[in-house]
Amino acid sequence: MCRIYGQLGGAVPVDRLRAAAELMQTGGPDEAGLLSGEGWALGSNRLAIMDPRGGRQPFSLDRVHVVYNGEIYNHQALRARLTGVGYRFGDHCDGSVLPALYHHYGDSFAEHLDGMFAVAVLDLRAEPRLLLATDASGMKPLYYSWNRSLRTLSFASELPALTELSGSGRDLWLPGLDAYLTTRTPFGEQTMLADARCLPRAATAVFATGSEPRISVRPQGAPAPGRYWRPCGRRRTAWHRRMRHSP
Repeated sequence: MCRIYGQLGGAVPVDRLRAAAELMQTGGPDEAGLLSGEGWALGSNRLAIMDPRGGRQPFSLDRVHVVYNGEIYNHQALRARLTGVGYRFGDHCDGSVLPALYHHYGDSFAEHLDGMFAVAVLDLRAEPRLLLATDASGMKPLYYSWNRSLRTLSFASELPALTELSGSGRDLWLPGLDAYLTTRTPFGEQTMLADARCLPRAATAVFATGSEPRISVRPQGAPAPGRYWRPCGRRRTAWHRRMRHSP
């Protein structure tokens, strides 16, 4: 769908940002967006499917910047709800609701999303904060690297881009490499690279400059009041409807 990347803390060399974006160009060939400042960067390679003329990333609202990869199934319901409390939207892209959703609900914004997604929110209204969130099924991977000595957190949709952006080594974690070569699928949070991890499904990571990242897994029980999550088996797409009525 798209590819996202970014960093909070430490220096963010422009050449590394460009290299990370180029490594993921095939996943987002239509448009590249990048915001950066002292000690932070947020970028996206976009595959323009929904509202191709709009939907430019990063999305921004009141010094809150968002990039995301995926699809938000309930964006129209969220748009109507947020419009009712005073937010306005300049296009019809599903991701356009994300800055307002975070602005309104704070760190719990992902609990209101129904879809497959990997989201990064950079909040610069006070002390810079970076939030990463994944969907309940982990459909959209998000890799990250925490450099404890430099106090930097880097993330990307793909491992090669992450290693380029973070400058971390390519030292292998042999159990992860063995699992990947055997099944072509990584298991758990640790990847085949020693310094790279994968954010778990249904997780929200919060990182502020000067502190270590905090990762929490959102509850996956019954939907909370006003929450728009539902099991994927109950969702019927246009393709499902056509197949059901085909001879």
